[in-house]
Amino acid sequence: DGVPVPELRGLYAWLAAMATGDLRTELIKHDPLGVVLYGDVRNFTRTDKLTLLEALSAEARRYTFFRSQDWSSQPFGALATVDMEADFRALLSSPDRSPAHLALVDCVLDALTHGQSMPGLKPELESVIRDASYWPGSRKEALRGLFLLEERADNWQSSLALLQDVSVGKVE
Repeated sequence: DGVPVPELRGLYAWLAAMATGDLRTELIKHDPLGVVLYGDVRNFTRTDKLTLLEALSAEARRYTFFRSQDWSSQPFGALATVDMEADFRALLSSPDRSPAHLALVDCVLDALTHGQSMPGLKPELESVIRDASYWPGSRKEALRGLFLLEERADNWQSSLALLQDVSVGKVE
């Protein structure tokens, strides 16, 4: 079926981490989730990470719950490097609420929770939290990301404002 057998996913992901160029691209396209979960994508180029996000998006279009076999979130942190901030912003700001896009947003939120701090994405995280058209789990993960940013900055203003808006019914 074009994907590695489960017993070889670790080897496959290692090969993707060690490969370069067209070979890495092909490996990513055939098993993007395995490459993230069992490999190490932190040192991938921005282009490779974008290829990986597109391949994850394609997986989500085929089957929205493509992560249902393994909901591990920590490995996604390797995607969250400073060079990806603008791309994450675009994904989090997109008006698309299709199930496939929301599944990809889940991957990005997991990356932000476990990856490098990106304080510039605070407005986008707040937007996800306040928008009831996102999945509840996504909103929860965005809230976790916001708390981490505010804890690092020792500035809880956004969280307090959000709490007030929840208490008065302005935010579900």
